Amino acid sequence: MIVSAVLALLCACTQEVQKFEDVSTLASPDGQVKVSLTLSPQGTLRYSVNYGGTPVVLPSQLGFDLRGTVKAEKYEYGTDDVTKRDARPGFSLHDGFEVVGCETSSFDETWSPVWGEESEIRNNYNELLVRLCQKESGRLMNVRFRAFDDGVGFRYEFPDNQPLVYFVIKHPCTTCFDGTAFSLF
Repeated sequence: MIVSAVLALLCACTQEVQKFEDVSTLASPDGQVKVSLTLSPQGTLRYSVNYGGTPVVLPSQLGFDLRGTVKAEKYEYGTDDVTKRDARPGFSLHDGFEVVGCETSSFDETWSPVWGEESEIRNNYNELLVRLCQKESGRLMNVRFRAFDDGVGFRYEFPDNQPLVYFVIKHPCTTCFDGTAFSLF
């Protein structure tokens, strides 16, 4: 009886394990830095970074929530704070996405700075562009990753063919787990 109860509990717990879809992997030119991208069942893009096979950044989510209208329509005064109500509600750009395409490229150049300690600087990286579409709203967003021999960078891009010109980030949902790396956001 106890054994069957334990087995039932284990089966219930394993059903809760989420399956993440592998999107792509990007390696630095020397192959030591690797960025892996996955998509959660909820449509949240996640990234992780390994250096020489050692995890540096554990799986962390990407995205943010945007505020609706930049100008508040109504102010509500409470006992301790003031709440701003937007004319148009904000929206999320961190879940509900599907990957519509991936493109890779490489870049290698050497340039000479006008001033500084080095006479030549090498700019060498591999790049991955992930094109995303939010299924419910149809909003498009791109995330561009660059893997250098000594680190990783990424940025968000919004294609020109949508009405998203000016916006205010209400809440950044981009995370970086592990404590051995940091992000500037």
